[in-house]
Amino acid sequence: MMLLALLLSCGSEDDISPLDTAPVLSGDILVAGEVSFGELTVGDSLVQALLVQNAGEGELEILSAELSSTDGLTMTAPDATLLTTGGLSQLLLTWEPTTPGDLDATLTILTDDPDSPTTEIALTGEANGPMLAISIDEHNFGQVGVGCASEVAMTVTNNGTTDLNISEVSQTNSDGEFRLDADEYTMEIFPWILKPGYSQEFTLEFAPSLDHDTAALVELYSDDATSPRTQVQIWGEGTIAGERTDFFDVDEQTNATALFAMNDSNTVGGWHGDVFWDSIEVFFDTLLEAGVPFRVAFLLPATGQVSGSVPYIDDSYTASEAVSLVGEMMTGGMGDNDGQFSTLALGLNAQADWLFEENGNWDDSRLSLIAINHDTEQSGGTATSHLSNYYSYKENTEDIIFHAIGGDPGGAGGGVCERYTEPYNATVMTGGYFLDYCDTSWEEHMVKIAEAVRGDFNAFVLSDNPAPYSITVKIDGVTLDEGWSYSEVTNAVLFAEEAFPGSGSEVTIDYHLSGECK
Repeated sequence: MMLLALLLSCGSEDDISPLDTAPVLSGDILVAGEVSFGELTVGDSLVQALLVQNAGEGELEILSAELSSTDGLTMTAPDATLLTTGGLSQLLLTWEPTTPGDLDATLTILTDDPDSPTTEIALTGEANGPMLAISIDEHNFGQVGVGCASEVAMTVTNNGTTDLNISEVSQTNSDGEFRLDADEYTMEIFPWILKPGYSQEFTLEFAPSLDHDTAALVELYSDDATSPRTQVQIWGEGTIAGERTDFFDVDEQTNATALFAMNDSNTVGGWHGDVFWDSIEVFFDTLLEAGVPFRVAFLLPATGQVSGSVPYIDDSYTASEAVSLVGEMMTGGMGDNDGQFSTLALGLNAQADWLFEENGNWDDSRLSLIAINHDTEQSGGTATSHLSNYYSYKENTEDIIFHAIGGDPGGAGGGVCERYTEPYNATVMTGGYFLDYCDTSWEEHMVKIAEAVRGDFNAFVLSDNPAPYSITVKIDGVTLDEGWSYSEVTNAVLFAEEAFPGSGSEVTIDYHLSGECK
């Protein structure tokens, strides 16, 4: 028995059968290679269902699912993660594009599929629509002097694929110191329609009127689906260089004197003679209505003298009589006079006996010098040098006012009315009137000059440069809200006739200094 057992235990390997090994069963993922959302309008959304199937003989486990981009894309978790043979799992993909352009994203699914553990599904689509892009979304103007202005350019661009319609551009703030400006069309005509890739520029301006910090909000309303209301915050600080108060005592105007210097174009037969003679009587009517004593002369250019029987015309004559005397004064010696500065200088010397006569306070009278010419001034020198000479005749230089009727000082310089630059400068320096020679009617011109001669329209010239918004005018301590205006040309406050301060009153003008604008 023991021998038999030993023989059995010592049998050959060929006599032993190997154990059979059972095959390993695994899952096999089956899923679409691409999900297309087609064409969408920005702001709309579309949901696509993605099915994952187990095509293997064993179980399939979904380990994870991730999107390569979340810009407008969202996804639900698979509704099942362990799939038997033939089993299905569903994911919901939603695309809600926020900007125009193509969708180029990938969904990556990890499973325990031994052959394809990583599966990538392409996600495609095309989004269309307008897209508003703005060059700045905020701006700090910093410190800007009162009376000055600072600007910044802003550009609006359509980065979309269809037309952008901007229905309104507005700004809101409490004090009106921020302004919007574009070309002559766009700020008045809405909507702005910008084709894809096109831009519109406009300017933001900060012009402070007060010494304070202030801010504003610029708002653009458009059909950009994701940003229908775009806001730009702007702010700045108004600063002042100082404050000033000017005081003026309004003296009773008891006397007025005036000298006219002209060329022969304004005489009878001159090319503009009719315009002058049709209006000169209005000049004397206006003077006489005021009841102010006056003396007026029309000078001959070579000597500063006058022709005729009287050295000056005063308030003892009627308006029609005064016109006849003007004709006498201008007879026989006007000539082609293009040097009115020189003529007036000669006249001040030649007419000194009655211009500056102490009896009757003529020495302290208001003296108006009027230059009229359609040609360029040929006296030589500057307005400053000529005024310096004129001022030597008066103790108070504010008693000399220069007026001129001539060609546009900023014009081209050719044609009938040439630039009358230096006489214009003299009007600016003294607060006088500069009037257009080429007007076909001078009645309004003559009324203005007569009112200035008699003193009703005194220019209250300020001692420094103001911030116009800050000017406050008071008459005898009472603030005047209307009836006056500020002239930047003359740097003076001018009163309307009905608001002119009475004799003996005090005019107080408060203002902030504008400072040096950068």
